Amino acid sequence: MRTAIQQATSALEQACKLLDVPGKQSFQESYPYLETSAEALQALCFALEREARGRKASEEHDNMAGNMLGDGTLRKELAGLRQRVLKTKALVEGVATHYDGWMRMLGVMAGGYTRAGSAASLLAKGSLSTAG
Repeated sequence: MRTAIQQATSALEQACKLLDVPGKQSFQESYPYLETSAEALQALCFALEREARGRKASEEHDNMAGNMLGDGTLRKELAGLRQRVLKTKALVEGVATHYDGWMRMLGVMAGGYTRAGSAASLLAKGSLSTAG
């Protein structure tokens, strides 16, 4: 369980370093780290679920959570991981907002505005013409 936490935290730290640098290349370079962290988080979830299933059904919820997380060190590691996930989420959302803004600007430049006043879409309408 601790290995998964450490792997996810390390991968997210690397992704955040890259996401802090503006540019498409650094965003693309963060993909493998985001994938690694997702796999480690999935492994952590499976480990927690296995441990939860192994507990007696008669235990109270608070006792079960306390037993699953063990000592305070594991709790701190999970809290740190949560903070890293939230920071990464904010950075990825910032990148998405940035590129969404560029898409809108390009839509206005290429196609103007729609009748509703929003930027024109950059997506092709899907027509096909053949001469034959």
